[in-house]
Amino acid sequence: MNTEHMLYLYELLELNFFLGIISFIIGSVLFSLLLMKTKMAKQKYYIYIILQFFISYLLSLIIWFAWNNDADIMFSFISIPAFMAEIIASVVIYLFVKHRYS
Repeated sequence: MNTEHMLYLYELLELNFFLGIISFIIGSVLFSLLLMKTKMAKQKYYIYIILQFFISYLLSLIIWFAWNNDADIMFSFISIPAFMAEIIASVVIYLFVKHRYS
């Protein structure tokens, strides 16, 4: 077994975070702007933003594992799996919050 080209789990997690950091930051900012429309306590506001970040990070890993190896996962400086995960996680959590606080 050739260990020269192996990618360990922590390296994969770091790489996913590094490639998707722009998408994660933009997605969290846009999600926080959506949450400002709801009437909730500040603590829950921050908890939902952190929850959205972790869910989108884990979802981007799942999307990346399912990605076809022949296709590139980057579009300029945007990680496509992270972008897709941000959209999915933001919409699902926002619909949950909107239903709960309306």
